[in-house]
Amino acid sequence: GIVDETRWGRAELAADRVAPAFRERFVRAHARWGQTIEIADVDLATLRMARDEESATAILTVSWYSLDTMDLATTNIRQRWEQVGGNYVLARETIISGDARLLELASPGAPVPVTVPRTEASRARSDG
Repeated sequence: GIVDETRWGRAELAADRVAPAFRERFVRAHARWGQTIEIADVDLATLRMARDEESATAILTVSWYSLDTMDLATTNIRQRWEQVGGNYVLARETIISGDARLLELASPGAPVPVTVPRTEASRARSDG
């Protein structure tokens, strides 16, 4: 899932589960995960579905450390998920408390992999 993909530095794969309008920012914010940031643990603190089930809000507690300092840090993130075509995609995430360095954007000059989600048809062509 999206947590495992970003945790192990595969933000470009996780981008398939991110709303197109948020995708570039998401990849830039998670570019250091698995590179210079190591995720120790991710806990889902709360999950609230909207009454119409078209969106949901999740609060995650992320324990992590920078490989530069090896100091353990904690960051609480609010994520907004929206239903698109029968699937939920991440539309927004913000830090609500803790160490804000977790989601620092990669510098504009740094290469940022942005993945265009593959359709079922393109998967079938490339897998077959």
